[in-house]
Amino acid sequence: QIGTTGDDGGLAFNTANSYIHELTYSPAVLIKFGFGGYQNVRGFIGLSDQTLATAVGSDDPAGLRVGVQYSVGRPDTTFQFTIRDGTTTTLTSSSVTPTLGLAYYVLVAGSAANADWAISIYDNTFALLDTTSTTADIPDTGDTMNPMAAFELRDTTAQDLQLYFIRGVNRIGGV
Repeated sequence: QIGTTGDDGGLAFNTANSYIHELTYSPAVLIKFGFGGYQNVRGFIGLSDQTLATAVGSDDPAGLRVGVQYSVGRPDTTFQFTIRDGTTTTLTSSSVTPTLGLAYYVLVAGSAANADWAISIYDNTFALLDTTSTTADIPDTGDTMNPMAAFELRDTTAQDLQLYFIRGVNRIGGV
């Protein structure tokens, strides 16, 4: 639970040489999370080269990222697919409206062979809800990023956030 305006919560693997993924290795990262309350948060689920605090410090934080965002500050009504190459951000609305108490899976998968990233959102039964794929504005092939599920409270109403797991693999050899 996060309970004070500006408090951050979540899990970020951002230490040097720890859980590093880059497009060269065709990574796949699966993150399961849920909201006990989502109306007052800014969140990011996916891969980033930033710290947890930076990743949710604004609606368009610095650095590299591939994943899903939700921000009450924009204000979002659906999860947003987000990709940033360090300079340019691509933000695309998904068709998925967050539901309180429901768990979601986010799968971020890179393909070295196709030089693209795919982002998918699944429900708690692992039924596909929405997906996108792009080669535009993606981090460079050798840019390293780490798995992250990050949230920041935007007002004083405490929010319960669930993080079930983060699993990642580098599929060296292409896909």
